[in-house]
Amino acid sequence: MKNLKVRKAAAAELPEIQAIAREVIAARYPAFLGADMVQDYLDSGQADQEFVTHQDSLFVLMEGTRIMGFAICFDDFVHVMMVRLDAQRGGYGSFLLNWCEAAIKERRHHTARLETFTSNSQAIGFYRKNAWVEVKRDAEDVGVFARIWFEKELS
Repeated sequence: MKNLKVRKAAAAELPEIQAIAREVIAARYPAFLGADMVQDYLDSGQADQEFVTHQDSLFVLMEGTRIMGFAICFDDFVHVMMVRLDAQRGGYGSFLLNWCEAAIKERRHHTARLETFTSNSQAIGFYRKNAWVEVKRDAEDVGVFARIWFEKELS
């Protein structure tokens, strides 16, 4: 990892960001949502639309000229964060999450928030490793869409 920086995403980068998101979703989400549900989500175009809807809050993690990951971060909330498959477990996610925390603090919030699916053990482990604390969890009877909410106090 060298030459890392985070900046606002350019409109021209949306297709690449969407392609990275589709690849990550297709590879990682079937484990906790099921293959059919993930394929339906991708086929619906909802995944792509999420980045159009939140373009004003979309930031890219760059290594040189290559997009390594991205986050949708607004107010005190990290809405979406992904790192390209070939860069996962390389420290890029922690770098991007730390950047989001700093951006939230710069907006004068004292606590940062995010959520993920209760069955997404990889994300849960990642957030805990980065000192985020679980504050709420859906009941198990909610099913595959059950969520877990995390917060982190920003000093």
